[in-house]
Amino acid sequence: MLALGAYDAERAREVVAQLGVLADGLRGGRGARELAACGLAPLPRRSYLWTDDAYGPYLRDLLPSIAAGARRVGRIDAAEEARWNTTLEALAADGQFYYGLVHYLVAGRRA
Repeated sequence: MLALGAYDAERAREVVAQLGVLADGLRGGRGARELAACGLAPLPRRSYLWTDDAYGPYLRDLLPSIAAGARRVGRIDAAEEARWNTTLEALAADGQFYYGLVHYLVAGRRA
């Protein structure tokens, strides 16, 4: 799951909607059925939280590229993409930037 606080919550939702496909695999307890279909017994799920309050090189590449993808498929226009990027820069300059990403591990062993 990716959660972003932004000055323009509606634009943030449109940009983050680009990532929806990443979350689909874990909604509603998914994972166990797919493991069972492969003949695997599910192990306990694990989650790992990664956070950062620095708008460094990795995030300066990742977050604007998500907005660019949203523009390419028509979810936002060029002005909204620019506002997204400007907002991220403003949050960083104000010391208000904070990013968190939860990684989920779904694994199994041979049944």
